[in-house]
Amino acid sequence: MPAVLDLWEQARSGHASTADRRADVERLVSDPPATLLALTRAGEDYLRQCGARRITALVAFGDEAAGGFWERAGYPVDQKIGRRVRNL
Repeated sequence: MPAVLDLWEQARSGHASTADRRADVERLVSDPPATLLALTRAGEDYLRQCGARRITALVAFGDEAAGGFWERAGYPVDQKIGRRVRNL
């Protein structure tokens, strides 16, 4: 587990502000590798049933790992829209 947390810490986008916890990692690695994709699909199904027509995945520019995941999950890059954030 420490190796996974270390990897995530090294690969973390500067825009990510939520810390990863050991319990979260243990839960993820105890399931099959497709779990994250299965969770994505379950979330999509739920939101579709609630009437959602669009889902946005926010990925930092240059975050190749996250970008690759979302690309494979069927979320292409939107070249026309950017996001602006102001922390209060």
